[in-house]
Amino acid sequence: MDFDFTGFGKRRDEEDPLKRYKPLHEAAVKGDWEAAESIFNEDTAALKAIITSRRETALHVAVDHGRAEFVEKLVARMATGDLEIKTDKQSRKRTALHYAVVSGSLPIVRTLVEKNGKLMEIVDDKKYSPLHEAAYYFESKEVVRYLISKMPDVTPPYKDSPFFADDCSKGAELIARLVDSRAYDICLQLLVKYPILATATTYCGKGMLNELSLRPSGFLSGIPWVKRIKDEKYEHTFLKIACKEMSGWSQKDISSFFQKFPYFRAAAQNGAVEFITTFFKDFPHLVRDGESILGEAVLHRQEKVFNLFIEGTATMKHLAADYDSVTKDNILHKAARLAPYPQLSSVACPALQMQRELQWFRAVEDLLNPTQRFYRNQKGETPREIFTIEHRKLLSEAVLWMKDTSNSCMVVTALIATVLFSSVFAVPGGNVEGKGIPLFLQEKVFILFAASDAVGLFSSTTSILMFLSILTARYAEEDFLYSLPKRLILGFASLFLAIASMMVAFGATLYMVLRERFKWIFIPIIVITSIPVLLFVKLQLPLFFYMVRSTMNMFLFVAGLVD
Repeated sequence: MDFDFTGFGKRRDEEDPLKRYKPLHEAAVKGDWEAAESIFNEDTAALKAIITSRRETALHVAVDHGRAEFVEKLVARMATGDLEIKTDKQSRKRTALHYAVVSGSLPIVRTLVEKNGKLMEIVDDKKYSPLHEAAYYFESKEVVRYLISKMPDVTPPYKDSPFFADDCSKGAELIARLVDSRAYDICLQLLVKYPILATATTYCGKGMLNELSLRPSGFLSGIPWVKRIKDEKYEHTFLKIACKEMSGWSQKDISSFFQKFPYFRAAAQNGAVEFITTFFKDFPHLVRDGESILGEAVLHRQEKVFNLFIEGTATMKHLAADYDSVTKDNILHKAARLAPYPQLSSVACPALQMQRELQWFRAVEDLLNPTQRFYRNQKGETPREIFTIEHRKLLSEAVLWMKDTSNSCMVVTALIATVLFSSVFAVPGGNVEGKGIPLFLQEKVFILFAASDAVGLFSSTTSILMFLSILTARYAEEDFLYSLPKRLILGFASLFLAIASMMVAFGATLYMVLRERFKWIFIPIIVITSIPVLLFVKLQLPLFFYMVRSTMNMFLFVAGLVD
C-alpha cells in the first residue's frame, strides 16, 4: 500500500507558529517592512502573533533590534491593546516598551508611549515599570527624561502606583538608580514633586540616602572639577530635602531610622562628610549616637570625618572612650589596625605610609587618657602590641625603601661632590704661572663659578651626611614619624641645590671658555644647563612636597566639629 506524505510537512509547519512566522521574524530583525507588510496583508493575525519561543511578537523583535522606522509603521497598524502583550516568564514578562528603554532608543519609546500611554504603568514579573528599567540601564538620559515627563501624577497612598509600589520601596529603588547614574537634574525634578522619595527605602535599606552615604566628599579623579562642584550642590540639596522631610518626625523615630539603616557607618567608611554634617546640624541629638561613625572613620582612615570629633567636648570624650561590647576593642585598637589597601595605597611610598599610620595612632591616642591607651581587648592585647604586629611587614618595606633611596641618592651626591671638589684645582682658563691666581679672577662670571661651586660642594656634602645618617639609623617604628622623614627631606633639598649649583658652575665655565669666539653662546648655555634641573624638579619635587606636607602634618587633623 502506498502513502502520500507530500502534505505532511506543510501541515506541521502550519501548526507550528514559530516556523510559520519565521519569514516575519527575519523581516523584523532586518527591519524589512516590505516583506513584513506582505505577510500582514495576507494574515492580519500576524500583527500580534507569537513568533519566538520567548512569546515575543514582531514588535518585540523589531524594538530589540532598534528598527525605529519598522516599529513606527508596525505600531500604526496595531490595535492599542496589542502593544501590551508580554513575553514569557523567562524574559520577565516584559512589554515592547521595556525592551525599548533598555536599548535607549528615544524615537521608539516615543512611538510606543504616544500610541498607548498605559504602557508606562505596566510592570514586569519583578514589578519594575519601564521607567525603573530605563533608570537602571540608563542607556539614554533623554529616554529617562521623556518617561518622567509622561509619568502620570501619583497621589497618596503611593502603594497603588506601580512607580511607588510595595510601601514606596519601588520609588526608593527608582531614585537610588537615578542617583547612582548621577542624573541629578532628573532626581531633583522628582524630589521636588515627591519629597517622600528622599527618605524612602527598600526593605534592605536601599534608597537615595544609601547612595549618598557612599559618595565620598571632595573632588574625585576622572571627574571635571566644574561638574564635581555642580554635583556637590545637587547632593547638598538632596540632603536638605531629606532633612526637611524628617523635620516632622520625632527624635525617637529619627534615631530609630538611622539605627535600622547604617547610613552613617557607610558615610564614615567612604568619607562622606557632607552627609554626616548635614544631618548633625539639623538633628544635633544624632551626635550622641556617633560612636560607630568615629570608629569607622578611624578604621578606614577618613581624616575629614575624624576631624568632626576631635574637639575636646564631653560628648566627644565619651564617644572616644566607647569600646566594642564583643571584642572589647576601643578606638585606639582600631587605629592600631593596618589601614585598608585603598587608603594605604593613596600615600606615596612605604616610608610615608608608615608615617601616616603612626600619625593616625598618635592622633587617636591624644583623645584618650593614659588608662584608656593601655586598655586590653578580649584577647589581652594593648593597642601598641596590635600596631607592632599588624605593621611588621609595612615596617620592613619602609626600611628597605629608605635604604634603597638613600643608597641611590648617595651615589649621585658623591659624584657631584667629586666633580665640584676637583674643579677648584682645575679652574677654567688656568692660573697665572708661578702665582696660582686664576686668570679670570677679575671677571664677574668667574665669581659666579666660584660661588656656585662652593654652594654645590657644601650642599652635596650635607646631602651625603643626611643620607648616611639614614643608612645608619636604628629604624624603630617611631623613627618614621619625624626623624627619618626630616633627614630625607634635608637630603633631597641639599641634593637639589647641589645639582642646580653644579649646572650653574658648568654653565659659567662654558661661557668663560667660549664667549670670545661665540658671542651668542649665553642663551644656549642657559637652556642646556636648565634641562637637568627642570627634569629633577618635575620628577622629584612632587614627592618632596608630599613629604614636607606629610611630615609637618599640615591640614591632616584639624578640628572641624559642626556648629
